[in-house]
Amino acid sequence: MMYYAVVKNIEIIGEAANLLTNEFKNEHPNTQWKLITGMRNYIVHEYFQVDNTVIWDVIQNDLPQLENQIKEYHLYFPLLCLRERDDRGNRILMDENTNEPLIKISPVALNIGEQTFVRDVRRYYEEHKHDELAGKELYLLRNESRKGIGFFEANNFYPDFILWVNDGERQRVTFIDPKGIRNLHRLDDPKIQLYRLLKTEVEPQLGDANITLDSYIISNTPYKEVSFWGDQRDFKKNHVIFQADDKYVSELFGMFNNYE
Repeated sequence: MMYYAVVKNIEIIGEAANLLTNEFKNEHPNTQWKLITGMRNYIVHEYFQVDNTVIWDVIQNDLPQLENQIKEYHLYFPLLCLRERDDRGNRILMDENTNEPLIKISPVALNIGEQTFVRDVRRYYEEHKHDELAGKELYLLRNESRKGIGFFEANNFYPDFILWVNDGERQRVTFIDPKGIRNLHRLDDPKIQLYRLLKTEVEPQLGDANITLDSYIISNTPYKEVSFWGDQRDFKKNHVIFQADDKYVSELFGMFNNYE
């Protein structure tokens, strides 16, 4: 039974690798993506004739190498971004009978809005690492739901990301959550107002003027759908930025400077 479980897990690794974007694979050329997906195809199509020595070689040599490669970048690069459904409308990597996920992904797979945010931040860093961001260290960390950093006062809110900017002695820690805001309680919602809580209650307790705490909502809900909450200036004042704006990351970093 253990042998078949191992073979099945190798197959699932291939399935997961097949769902990665070409952009992600191109950014990590040292990982043998074609061999990983090829092994999946070999297992699926030759299931009753799989060579045990091939499986043993994967276990002994390929899996440890893959694990080491993942460790090199998993803190800084999300491993997987999954769509909810494939091109045929089927749910991805879900058991058809139990509706449970076939694999558990840690950290949790990014949705499309989160993936877009990560890519946009990386692109902005590459474009400005020699001017605006020169001399600064920038880390974008994934916050784990229910186990990471949460805020009871904001309805047990666990923002998806922590953007940590280290500028010599000064450090800025910003909690960022890309999300739809249509169902929030307007601009007074505790999740939106987290920035105020951090500034007035949490930051003073640190007793260190070199540490700045902040939070932002990156809305994937278009402004026109919530425009009755206020004008664009009201949203910006309350640290809500719209992802549909081509320059939203630039606006985010610009607001950092305004709130120094």
